[in-house]
Amino acid sequence: MLVPTCFGGAMDPRQRRVFRGLPASLKSEVRVLMSTHDVADLAEEADHVSVLAAGRLVQSGSTAEFLAHTPDGTAEGRGAEGAYTALLAAV
Repeated sequence: MLVPTCFGGAMDPRQRRVFRGLPASLKSEVRVLMSTHDVADLAEEADHVSVLAAGRLVQSGSTAEFLAHTPDGTAEGRGAEGAYTALLAAV
C-alpha cells in the first residue's frame, strides 16, 4: 500500500517523479494499492480507481469509467479532479 503523504506530504519534483514511477515498476510483480487525495495523477498511474466517501464505496472500475464522471467544460488536465468532485457531490 502506497500513501504519498507518508513520504513527507509535499514532495519536490524529483521525489515526485521517483514516486510516480514506483507503482509502474511493481505492476508485473504485485498489486499496488495507492491511497491518495491527490487525484491528478490517476489517469496516468492507475488502471483501476475506487472512490470512498463517508465510508462508502461510491465508484469502482477502470480509470476510463472513473473519468467518464468528468463534467463537461472541465479544464484540460483536470479530468480526474472533476470526476472525483462530481462523484462526491452525488453522495
